[in-house]
Amino acid sequence: METKNTASQFTLNYCAALDDDSLYLAGVANELEDRDVHHTIIWERLGDTWKRYQWKNRTYGLIAYSINGSGIAAYMGYEGTIKVRDSSSGWTAERIDVGDDGPSSLRTISSIRNIGDYLYVAGMRRMVYRRKLNSAAWTKFDDGLRLERSDLALAGLYSIDGLDPLPLYAVGISGEIWKCAKDGWHPIDSPTNLTLMTVRCTNDGQVIAGGEKGALLACSRDLWVNIDHEFPEETFTCIERWRGRYFISSDAGRLYELLLADTPSLTKLTIDGMPRVSWIASTSHRIWFAGGTSVVSLGDDGWRQESPSTSLLG
Repeated sequence: METKNTASQFTLNYCAALDDDSLYLAGVANELEDRDVHHTIIWERLGDTWKRYQWKNRTYGLIAYSINGSGIAAYMGYEGTIKVRDSSSGWTAERIDVGDDGPSSLRTISSIRNIGDYLYVAGMRRMVYRRKLNSAAWTKFDDGLRLERSDLALAGLYSIDGLDPLPLYAVGISGEIWKCAKDGWHPIDSPTNLTLMTVRCTNDGQVIAGGEKGALLACSRDLWVNIDHEFPEETFTCIERWRGRYFISSDAGRLYELLLADTPSLTKLTIDGMPRVSWIASTSHRIWFAGGTSVVSLGDDGWRQESPSTSLLG
C-alpha cells in the first residue's frame, strides 16, 4: 500500500470505474495510518452523488464490474476478506478461504483482477483463487503453482492478469513469472531476479510487467525481454493500457508512458493538479489517475477533475 500523503488528512491508494461513470476510491486516513490502525476509507460516486464509508481492514486492491446493469465494487482485504458493494443491494462480505492454508495476515493476497466472467486474486505462497462474477464462492486455481505447506521457500505473487479464458500470467518475488495455459500453470524463464509488482495483458498478445529497481519487461510470443530506460530508482506498481497507450505509475507517485516500438521508450509524464499518481484505472471511455487527494480522468472530451467534494476529504 502507498505511503501516506502528509499534506492532507487522507491519501488515495486505489481507484476503479465503470462505463456509467461510477467511480470507486480506496485510501487511508493519515492519522489512523500513523497509529497502525487497520482501516480503509472508501469514496463512491454513483451518478452525481458522492458518499464516504469506512472499513476496519486494510485494502490491497479494488476492482469494479457490472452484473445485469448493477455496478459492483470489490475491495480486497489483505488477509482474504472481500468487501463487496452492490449499487442495488448494498454491502456484503466474503471470505476467500477459511481453511488453515488460505489467506491470512501472514499469507496475504496482493492482487485482484476481473478476467472474463471471473474475479481472480493472487498472493503469497503463490496462491490463486477465483470466483464467478455472479457468485460468492471462491475456489483454488493454483494446481502446480502453490507452495506445499511443508516448503519453507520464500515465494509469492504480487500481480495476476490474463485473457478470457486463457492464458493467465502471474508475477512476483525474485522475478518469478508463471503462465497458465490449457495444460495448467508453468514457470517461465524470467530475464530478471528483481521482484515484479504488476503485470498487464492485452488482446493483441502483448504482456508488460514491472517491479522494483526499475524492472520493466515486455513479452510477445512468449519471449520476455528487459526494457531499457533511465529510471532505475523506481518501483513500478501499476500498469494500465488505454486506447493503445501504456501508462505506468510507481510507488513514489510518479507517472510514465511506455511506447512500444522497435526500440521501446519510457517517458515521465506530469498532469496539472496531480502531484502524485498512486493508481490508474480505465474503461473503454475514460482513464482515471488517482493519488494524494486528487482524481483526474481523460476521455474524448479531454481532461476532467474527478476528485471527491471537499467536504468528504476534510
